Amino acid sequence: MYKLSQVHPIQMDDLLRIGKNSDGGYVLSKKQMNKTKILLSFGICDDWSFEEEFLLRIIGTTCHAFDYSVSEQMFNKKGLIKKLVRRKFSKDSRIWAMDKIKHPFNKIFNGKNGFFHKKFLGVVDNEYNISVPSLFSRILPQSIDDLSIFVKMDIEQGEFRTLPYFEPYYRQINGFAIEFHDLDILWRNFTEEIERLLSNFYIVHTHANNGNGYIPGTKLPQLLEITFINKQLVSGIPQNSLLEYPVQDLDFPNLPQYEQLHLDFGE
Repeated sequence: MYKLSQVHPIQMDDLLRIGKNSDGGYVLSKKQMNKTKILLSFGICDDWSFEEEFLLRIIGTTCHAFDYSVSEQMFNKKGLIKKLVRRKFSKDSRIWAMDKIKHPFNKIFNGKNGFFHKKFLGVVDNEYNISVPSLFSRILPQSIDDLSIFVKMDIEQGEFRTLPYFEPYYRQINGFAIEFHDLDILWRNFTEEIERLLSNFYIVHTHANNGNGYIPGTKLPQLLEITFINKQLVSGIPQNSLLEYPVQDLDFPNLPQYEQLHLDFGE
């Protein structure tokens, strides 16, 4: 029932990691980074290392981040509490505290090239959610260049409900980095979405999130992080990657206290 051959990455020689060397970092192709003018990020929680590095590397890119569960006020309050607590102890601790809040939330999402929207990505529009059609009609520019959008998505099963709604916009999207959740109970949904995406995209990287381990009785992780690239950016007929996964210097454990999970794409 469970097979990984469907998500075997193609061979790419220009992959790089963006974001932390732990949970929150993703691997993608330089080709798609260089094409990106708009970064859409769904689900940031308390880590925007991917968004920050992306904006620093690709000057002129605009980032729109969406997450109803957090807010600028919440992070500013947390930063102030850290600062005050550390100040009670020593000068060295105070320096440490100032360093920890050196890059506050509103420095990245500043309303100039980084925009934060207190909304989840959903299939309907309401106080808590924004749908994909509304996103493209209300927030993004009316004219969008082909292959100029990159999508990062970590929305706790919401990927299965919302991904089909991106299909009308594939021409404008150069790639996705998606964390697929709870594959032990949603395997059929997962394979259906992979098949849909593979009509227009190749997989360039697959990584096992080690947070939940393998599906019992298998060597298939319960969480997979997969990066897709639009086929228009790949010339010729690509070959499957011969690398071992996790890939040294690209992949790191999401939870450093646990070992990496290995992937076998046996056909």
